[in-house]
Amino acid sequence: MRRPLLLFLAVGIAIGLVSPGAAAGTPPPVPTSAAVAGEPATVTTSGEALIDAGPDPLSVYMVQLQGIIDPKDPSTSLDAYVAKLQRIRQAVIGAGVPDSAVTPASYSTNPLGASASISFNSVFRYEVRPNATSVSAARAAFAAGASMVYNNMPAPAVGLRRPDGAALDGAIAEAMGRARDYAARVIAPRSVGEARASTLVIRGEPDSAPVSWRVQVTVTFVVR
Repeated sequence: MRRPLLLFLAVGIAIGLVSPGAAAGTPPPVPTSAAVAGEPATVTTSGEALIDAGPDPLSVYMVQLQGIIDPKDPSTSLDAYVAKLQRIRQAVIGAGVPDSAVTPASYSTNPLGASASISFNSVFRYEVRPNATSVSAARAAFAAGASMVYNNMPAPAVGLRRPDGAALDGAIAEAMGRARDYAARVIAPRSVGEARASTLVIRGEPDSAPVSWRVQVTVTFVVR
């Protein structure tokens, strides 16, 4: 099901040929440098959309495995930790979390000095609604040897959660449409042509484990 979009309109514009009175009720344009000879005039506007996960959003769970590496002990060697990490990941999937919702497991060792104790640290993340499956997955992770399971914690090593692809495409299209509509009002009676350049910014809210995303596009249109 497509997530609902709450639409907002950003304010800033930049245009070099329209007087401040061209679009009643809109902020006055900010003049830019004169257009290069032979190049068409342009107008730059922004549009926003908010993707809301709805009343029953997914939660982000991060699973961690830590320990001291002792090459003399087969049970605490690097290979043993890597194998345990994969067993923990499979245990989470076996508890009912879809494979596609579980990220690949990553790990690191620290420090690298030959004379120092070397520790193993790993994380992977899964997304599931906080229900019986989330409880079973956490229990399965601990039973397989996980050191800790965190709920909605930042996990930069495996990336932050992204919005659903279809919802993101829809939000970008809506924001682009809002930017074009605003440009048309500002430059009336002239019309808006093709887009020459655009930038996209996606901000998660909250940024650590987002349940909604603010999508902003800034687009430069040709003025016809």
